[in-house]
Amino acid sequence: MQIVGSQCATCAKPLNFAPDGLACTTCEDVYHKACLADGVTCPGCGENLEAQSAKIEKQEREDMAERLRTGRAQFFLAVFLLGGLMLFNAIASLAAADLPDVMRLNPWTGLVISAGLLVALWLGHFVARVLVGLQIGFGILCQVGLLHRLHQDNGLATVVMNSWIMGVLLASFYFLCLSPTVSLYVESNRTHKRA
Repeated sequence: MQIVGSQCATCAKPLNFAPDGLACTTCEDVYHKACLADGVTCPGCGENLEAQSAKIEKQEREDMAERLRTGRAQFFLAVFLLGGLMLFNAIASLAAADLPDVMRLNPWTGLVISAGLLVALWLGHFVARVLVGLQIGFGILCQVGLLHRLHQDNGLATVVMNSWIMGVLLASFYFLCLSPTVSLYVESNRTHKRA
């Protein structure tokens, strides 16, 4: 419940500072602490407002901890998926004997760059998040083109067999760039690293 800016139910004056007031979640009224007879009991329902406030704060902390755990799990799932895909790509380039030497190094370079960007993202750098998003977005566009070409050349069955890469890219893009819980986790990491 919003305390600052609300009117005290007893004196009808606005509350300017949150520490000066208490809110009753049962009555949905706000009071100056000075306007309460004993400083903590709601005149409407008789509940202890400090106990209510402590209960709400505890629930908010538990909710935040759960969102951070979810964000952490999503972040590391996306890193695992994306890293696995890039490692698969790098190993596949070694297995393809008909590639020029420069093309064999390209996936390994991409793997190193991506690892650096993911570490920077984990540390909370916004630019890294944008670059990872652009990198994955470019990968999605390339995959769409590849799947279209595969459909034209080999039919739908080949597209279905190769569409797992698109699923990995889309899941990674969502988790690393769009997920609010990952944003919260990354931001908490950034502020924690500064402190």
